Amino acid sequence: MASYGFEANGCEDEVKLGTWFRGWEFQMRLGIVGCTLLGLVVALTTVGPAAHVVGAGSSILLVTDSANTTDPFGPYLGEVLRAEGFPTFATADLASITGPSLATYAVVILGPASAISPSLVSTLTAYVQGGGKLIAMHPPAALASLFGVTPVGSTTNEGYMAIIGGGLGGNFNTTPLQVHAPADNYTLSGATAVAKLYSSFAAATPYPAVTLMANGQGQAMLWAYDLAQSVVYTRQSQPSRVGLHAGTNGYRTTDLFAGYVDLNDVPIPQADEQQRLLAKAVLTMSAAPMPHLWYFPQNAGTVLVLTGDAHGNPTSYYTNELTSIEKFGGHITFYAAQASQPSASDVASWTQAGQAMGIHPYANQVTLPDGSQVPPSTTSCGTSDGNG
Repeated sequence: MASYGFEANGCEDEVKLGTWFRGWEFQMRLGIVGCTLLGLVVALTTVGPAAHVVGAGSSILLVTDSANTTDPFGPYLGEVLRAEGFPTFATADLASITGPSLATYAVVILGPASAISPSLVSTLTAYVQGGGKLIAMHPPAALASLFGVTPVGSTTNEGYMAIIGGGLGGNFNTTPLQVHAPADNYTLSGATAVAKLYSSFAAATPYPAVTLMANGQGQAMLWAYDLAQSVVYTRQSQPSRVGLHAGTNGYRTTDLFAGYVDLNDVPIPQADEQQRLLAKAVLTMSAAPMPHLWYFPQNAGTVLVLTGDAHGNPTSYYTNELTSIEKFGGHITFYAAQASQPSASDVASWTQAGQAMGIHPYANQVTLPDGSQVPPSTTSCGTSDGNG
């Protein structure tokens, strides 16, 4: 398998092109590229999210349905693509799709659609059978035969998906991961399951979560759920949970996730793993090498972002931690509650050295004399123990 990633190489006008696993690499010169990965990213992504227009040579077309008011998350797939290192893609509305408009793209990603006309089914089928690669998120049942599946007529809500090891799922965590979007239940009718659907962490269903089908000269991948919606709700929780309170003193952002995030999956970046599967599918299904940016500068395998809460700690706690961090050339941001330490001069000195200090806010429910309650205000800060 050959999949690719860009990396800026020092301060030379040079970019490395390497495999997904960075097992081999060769170099190509791009005379106008800046000397850092950030410069390269900025050069390629200086466009608004709602109007992502690219020139000739784009390999990916993202198709979204502006008429889909039930699931409006299709455009967020663009953010998923950018996060996964694909800044150069084109977008189109479902209503504008024609056979010629699809033919120039190696991979077409179809966001959730409210409905698909018979003529559009024929257009998409012809694209795939002619050699195109189609990936669809929670597609209408009318497209089932194109993907080699048969609708059961039911859904799995707040379920899980488990990537099947080997093949496209090779090198992924196979632990069941939460899906915060409805998933349609299908049986396989020629397709191969890439991921299985679970109704709970321990209970597998007989249905697939992700499938892959060879159809004519092309391939069609089905996601039984909308990845974009699930990613958003995994990271931000669902709107219906706004105002819920976990029962501890004060209101915190974690209230939105208490009882919502499966603690079995806490060690796993669930949204990221599912995004990675989409990215690997795009790279693997494309017949030609596709421009793909690596996630971190200098081809680093890992980046650690250090932050720390401070609840009225003495200055010695700060200095001890800073000594150990600075020994490795690192930096940290402290979020401090109200306290007499550290002093303003200490903070100024640490900031000068590249460290950062922020305010640790706390918001509490306020009960008025008449018994009514005022929603928590995030503008109030706690006392030295963070609970005042």
